[in-house]
Amino acid sequence: MAGTPLNRELVDTPFIACRAVGDLTFVFDPALNDPSQPTTAAIVGVTGTLTGESPGFLLPYSLTPDLEFLHGSLTDIVRDGSGEVISANVADLQMRWRIDGPMGITLFTQAGLPFNGVVTSIPFAAGTVLAGPDLFEGYMATPNGPLFVAYGRNRTLTAVPEPASTALAGLGAIGVLAAARRGRR
Repeated sequence: MAGTPLNRELVDTPFIACRAVGDLTFVFDPALNDPSQPTTAAIVGVTGTLTGESPGFLLPYSLTPDLEFLHGSLTDIVRDGSGEVISANVADLQMRWRIDGPMGITLFTQAGLPFNGVVTSIPFAAGTVLAGPDLFEGYMATPNGPLFVAYGRNRTLTAVPEPASTALAGLGAIGVLAAARRGRR
């Protein structure tokens, strides 16, 4: 981004996509499980680990963020007849990020990075996207305190199926195909 210590020019630099994959577990207020409760429930924690992947030749390092959950909530909760959540908005989910990079460089955010989105189940269904398009400031730790170094933007969290679920679905599909083939003989 333009006008930062990493790019003092007044022209934006190209976007360098960084990716981290892993498992995040969202912890909800127990009231979420009570269908008689209001249509809002707090997200009370996020735990897990993300592992960075190198964004390519421009930056041959993997950047692995550590997360600090700040706050968030589910709003406009809609339930089916059995009380299961079938729709809700994730509102103002905020986390601070810290990345310990190569050569002892630590990058971090001071403010929480907001994510918002719509979910169709708890736990979140595969393909659910929580996004945060807003600009945020990135800092580098120095002996003299935080040094603003860059702006960032356009972050997403996407739910993907667990490998075990994908494997079970694949085995189920193979079983159905085998039964169909056997039935044709």
